[in-house]
Amino acid sequence: MNEGTREPNQSTTDQLAKLHAWLTQQVTQGYEGSLATEETQEGIRQRLADAYIQSGIQLSLTLKDELFSDVLNDLLGYGAIQPLLDDPQVSEIIINNPNHVFVERQGRLE
Repeated sequence: MNEGTREPNQSTTDQLAKLHAWLTQQVTQGYEGSLATEETQEGIRQRLADAYIQSGIQLSLTLKDELFSDVLNDLLGYGAIQPLLDDPQVSEIIINNPNHVFVERQGRLE
C-alpha cells in the first residue's frame, strides 16, 4: 500500500474498496435494528477495530483512520456527505447526482 501523502494507485483503491466492503460486512453481521444507540455505536467501533486486526492488513495510520471514518460514516451517518454535514462552515449542500455535489461555504458555492 502507498503511504504518506501520495494518491493511491488504482490497485490500492480497489483493495481499499474491497477492505471497506469486507469490514462493513464483518461489523454489521448479527446486528438487527437500529445502529443509532450510543452503546451500539461503541460496539460498532470495537467490532471495526477487531475486524481490521483480523484482516491482517497493515495500512498507514492516516489511511487506516480515513478507512475507519468512511466505514463509520456509512454505518452511523450519511456516508460520503457526513463530513460536509459536520462542517460548521457549510450552510448548504446541493446534490444533483453522485458526481455533482455543490457546497455553499460562507456564501460561496463550491
